[in-house]
Amino acid sequence: MPVVIAALNKWPSSIRSLLKPKKVEQMEFQDFIAQGDKVLVFGHYKGRVKSTGRSYTKDFIHVVTLRDNKVIKFREYVASDDMYDAFAGK
Repeated sequence: MPVVIAALNKWPSSIRSLLKPKKVEQMEFQDFIAQGDKVLVFGHYKGRVKSTGRSYTKDFIHVVTLRDNKVIKFREYVASDDMYDAFAGK
């Protein structure tokens, strides 16, 4: 797993830019499942939307595709209703 964690730390700038409007205050990786060039990452995070100050918590699944120890594709699956409310200031 060290290669996977190192690769996750090298997310493309396009992925990192999605995090700018929100501040992830806590992220916990709970499980990893690797098969071939894909890794499923199960976890939980807590964040706050910078513009509204509203917080949210989410369980997530990340699907990471690796090639030569580099992330070449990243997908995140998360229920977004309370995150939407946080962005809307509700």
